[in-house]
Amino acid sequence: MEVSQIRLKHSLYYEKSLKDHGLSSLHSELLLYVFLPQRAKKGKLEVDLCSKKLERAEQLIGGLGGEKTRWSQTALELGQLYINLTGDILVSSGVVAYLGAFTSNYRQNQIKEWTNLCKRRDIPCSEDYSLMNILGEAVTIRAWNIAGLPSDSFSIDNGIIIM
Repeated sequence: MEVSQIRLKHSLYYEKSLKDHGLSSLHSELLLYVFLPQRAKKGKLEVDLCSKKLERAEQLIGGLGGEKTRWSQTALELGQLYINLTGDILVSSGVVAYLGAFTSNYRQNQIKEWTNLCKRRDIPCSEDYSLMNILGEAVTIRAWNIAGLPSDSFSIDNGIIIM
């Protein structure tokens, strides 16, 4: 059927329905020329809305695909941190217990010696050991910086040792 035939069929149906309900031809013309085009417009808007929702859903699913990659990378990093935990805590214990009173250069040399000793004894530890990364809390360190503590690693390590 063509569109004009469908409109004719609908208009005849509405006229019969209106006459059955006792409405005038003015009302039938009003419904025919106002209601039907508005209904068609509403249908088109619903189709547009549905297609926009589908497009947004596809974008969301695509964005979550990137999250899978990020979560996989984070899981690998956490796994490596877990493996190195024993040696890192061992070195951290030594730093807190014995190296608080020494200079930055002496601390770095001693930490390097202790990490090499751990590796010789097959105790896993981080290649680039940092007391700030192992025992530090980012929020606490930031609060110290705001309160006036210099942001260099030696000052932050001293704050961690004192805690």
